[in-house]
Amino acid sequence: MRTTPMLEQYWSLKREAEGAILLYRLGDFYEMFFEDAETAAPLLGLLLTARHRDSEIEAPMCGIPWHQLDTYVSRLVSAGKKVAIADQTEPTAKGRTLVERKIVRIVTPGTLLDPDRLDARRANELAAVAWDGSGAALAFLDLSTGEFSVVRLSGAPAAAEWLKRRVPSEVVCFEGDREAVASWLPALSAEPPLLSPLSSAPRGTGAAELLRRHFRTSTLESFGLPDAGPAVDAAGALLHYAQRTQRSDCAHVTSLRSEPAEEGLVVDAVTAGHLELFRSLRDGGRAGTLLDVLDRTGTAFGARALRRILERPLSNASGIEARLDAVEELMESSERLERIERTLREIPDLPRVLSRLAVGSATPREVAALAAGLSKGGEIGPLLEGVRAEALKNAGEASPAGVPAPLGAQVAAKLSPEPPATSREGGIFRDGVDTGVDELRALRRDASNLLSALEARERAERGISNLRVKFNQVVGHVFEVPGSARAKIPEEALKRQTLASVERYATPELVTLDVKLRSADGRLFDREAELFRALVAGIVAEAPAILEAAGRLGRLDAFTALARVARAGRWTRPRIVDDPVLLVAEGRHPVVEALRPREPFVPNDTSLGEDGERLVILTGPNMGGKSTY
Repeated sequence: MRTTPMLEQYWSLKREAEGAILLYRLGDFYEMFFEDAETAAPLLGLLLTARHRDSEIEAPMCGIPWHQLDTYVSRLVSAGKKVAIADQTEPTAKGRTLVERKIVRIVTPGTLLDPDRLDARRANELAAVAWDGSGAALAFLDLSTGEFSVVRLSGAPAAAEWLKRRVPSEVVCFEGDREAVASWLPALSAEPPLLSPLSSAPRGTGAAELLRRHFRTSTLESFGLPDAGPAVDAAGALLHYAQRTQRSDCAHVTSLRSEPAEEGLVVDAVTAGHLELFRSLRDGGRAGTLLDVLDRTGTAFGARALRRILERPLSNASGIEARLDAVEELMESSERLERIERTLREIPDLPRVLSRLAVGSATPREVAALAAGLSKGGEIGPLLEGVRAEALKNAGEASPAGVPAPLGAQVAAKLSPEPPATSREGGIFRDGVDTGVDELRALRRDASNLLSALEARERAERGISNLRVKFNQVVGHVFEVPGSARAKIPEEALKRQTLASVERYATPELVTLDVKLRSADGRLFDREAELFRALVAGIVAEAPAILEAAGRLGRLDAFTALARVARAGRWTRPRIVDDPVLLVAEGRHPVVEALRPREPFVPNDTSLGEDGERLVILTGPNMGGKSTY
């Protein structure tokens, strides 16, 4: 098959995409060619056409408008596809037929960042698995929030069970483990996660060096990890995959948490399913679950924090009591509870917006939302003044070292009150932020006045009453005079066009102004884009403080939701004792009450362990209510 320079560039990028569908930027469209086009067209409802039809280089193709990129990428990813995005990395130059293009991002189910396509109230996790003779490990990374953790396990069967409990969107493994890991996935969910084997990910000392370099540390001891082993391999593989797909250093991934496998109460996948903690047995949805009853959070990251509390219940009395202290104190004051709820509802999903900034995908409006959210988060502290519960005191420190809230005010002071939808549009910044931007905007605003003044001077100097300034796409701004006035045009004038009835010319002064006016839009766009990149970089540099604040606010949101539900349902604080007893007086079932609010629930008493009795045999007909005991 004969080729062209553009197709050679395309094939080079396609090899780099490693099997992903390649979206190749051509002007105002992203195009797909050959097998990619044939695969994507029916999934996206696009018309399949061809480039260079009926020639030796005919290429089946389909395309999407650049401004609808996120929508179409999300649809492909939802269909289980990986998508590589190739953008132009230099402006189109006159006389050049081919500009440089690079893959700027590869989007997969586990690296999807589009807020419209993610479930805001649950994590979207990537998982990596590794094992050797000493044991196994799983690493989890929610790239949309930067949460990164690793857990060391006894072996491969334990890793398979953990995957059932977490159900990630995508699983990364080493090439040699492909078949074993693939055999686990069908049992995870009705739609198994995508499996992404790695052929070149670092292991051993290479994985440890990658992690140390990313976190800027000389040792992994602070993360509870040795310098080698399955945990380091799994975490290194996951970070390598994230950086490779995002074509960035993923600066919003600021920490790695080592989870003890035995920490907390282990609720296996089968038990969680039968208890309907997160998914209903009827339709697999959220309605009718314990999470659905408890989740009255005001923020998306608070909802995710509440889910984590339910996924890994505490098993130590001191931690349980600390949470109960926080919930009880919030219940005491309805006014404080309502004010906190109102404030939290105005805070956007800080971790997910920050992640989009870190990989270069955020819009000016998202940056403005982040700034407003940081400022609003700073209002939480005063609402918690004088609290007794230690968990609430920590939550009130929503601006550690005073960083996020002032940062929000600083960013808001720079952005326009109504920023554009994309960074490809002008008007991102307020007047007065940058001298260069102000001068270019003034030049655009004053263009007509400048041209009118120049026209008046030239008319008076030449004595041509009907001289006019005209604009032509080819020659730019010119003075236009009737053919009868040609003799009055100065010798040193720059002739532009001679027509039957008119003469068009320019002077050095008009040429200079023309160049300024015609390049003003481009220079203004470039300058605002440069300022926007610098602003984003400054925000991302504060990622640790922002994520710490978001973590505190998320936990406060979870406590607030629990307090609200407990207050509405007249729930009683349990008393935790060291004795092996369970005593419940007039116990009610929260989910059943919520599903049937008009039917009074008949409470149950439970007494186990007090008189040595540790077993209850509960009998009754089907549908008799045994499961509500």
